[in-house]
Amino acid sequence: MGWKDHVPSWLGGSSVKNYTKVKVFANQNGQVLKSWEFELRQNIGRDGDIVGLISLGRSSDNSLVVQGDGISRRHADILVVQNSNNTITLNWKDQSSNGSVIDGNQVKKGQTYGLCPKNEIIIGVNKTFIIFNFSYKLE
Repeated sequence: MGWKDHVPSWLGGSSVKNYTKVKVFANQNGQVLKSWEFELRQNIGRDGDIVGLISLGRSSDNSLVVQGDGISRRHADILVVQNSNNTITLNWKDQSSNGSVIDGNQVKKGQTYGLCPKNEIIIGVNKTFIIFNFSYKLE
């Protein structure tokens, strides 16, 4: 029994004690193209604790260029957020509004990164659009 087992659940002490990390996957056509691993925090008591940042990019051959560690929040495209009820949310950032999170059902005209439902992101490359689905699992 560690100290976390004695922390009240409303402080978040027991909400993630069985998990230590989250893996985020970028998938296309059922194939995992890239994955990232982030450490979970064990004692959060509020929603919205950012545990990871993901940056997306484009290349001329329509492949997904991705980065993980070492990027700043300002340059991140996806925030991996840990909530106090043992859930993870992937928040997409709108590139046109200095980093605010936008509605997952909205695709803005003329925007390099667009959003659609079910944790998918549309990336415009050379006048074509490719859709990547993002998923995660706790470990």
